[in-house]
Amino acid sequence: MTIVYRRNGYTLMELLGVLAVIGVTAAAVLPHVGLHQDAGDGAACQMQKGVIEAQVQLWLRDKGALPATSLGDIGSDTGYFPAGLPTCPAGGGAYTIDASTGRVTGHDH
Repeated sequence: MTIVYRRNGYTLMELLGVLAVIGVTAAAVLPHVGLHQDAGDGAACQMQKGVIEAQVQLWLRDKGALPATSLGDIGSDTGYFPAGLPTCPAGGGAYTIDASTGRVTGHDH
């Protein structure tokens, strides 16, 4: 009579092999995640600049003058920024504008 043993699970070596593959894959992928986040923050900052500059032009059309360079007056008007004046997603800093051109200054990410 021949006894046949059925295998009910994985061996320790098989499990360690799978964990090693997962570890190598994670080590290759995770360093790149931070790089993409920085690029995304820079792109979001550029988008915020465009929105601010468009709202500044609307303010100029409606009021006949550019808003304060600190954007304090336009930022408090919910007609222009209903969610409040945005801050830079890359550094959290406030935006300012050039008093002669109405363009956002700084924030070159």
